[in-house]
Amino acid sequence: MSETAQTEKIEELMAEIENTIGALYHEYADNFPEQSEFWLKIFKKELVHAQWVMILFSEVKNGKLKFDKNKFTVSSLKNYLHDLKKIISEAEKNKTSILEALNIALKFEHTIIERNLFKVFHGDSPDIKHVLDGLEQDKLEYIELIEKKISEIKAMQNIK
Repeated sequence: MSETAQTEKIEELMAEIENTIGALYHEYADNFPEQSEFWLKIFKKELVHAQWVMILFSEVKNGKLKFDKNKFTVSSLKNYLHDLKKIISEAEKNKTSILEALNIALKFEHTIIERNLFKVFHGDSPDIKHVLDGLEQDKLEYIELIEKKISEIKAMQNIK
């Protein structure tokens, strides 16, 4: 696969990952109506993130931004996406409790932060820096919101 083709595939997969995480959160909103506002809030943000990823890659193509193509492989992103799709399939069958759903969401958000998914872009533009910082801040905010929601649910269910 050529370098350009590899970068384009990674671009496609990163955007699809954001959209798929959003689809998972939307499924959870349907499955847990009492928590739908919570899930829909982060679902909507995931759609924005997918758009931001596409904008970042357009800046790479325009030469305004550098992309570290060695940070991820196409196969590792495909595997991550495959895992997400399996979880959505389980969610569609309503085989997930609210606590399981929250822990799954927490795991995926932690993975994105731990793997520095968005730290593959490098550039000096303040606008780009703002987008990258916004992506990371949103992910950290999700982690905090999810952890808070886990605590609330456990307290309601008297679980430690």
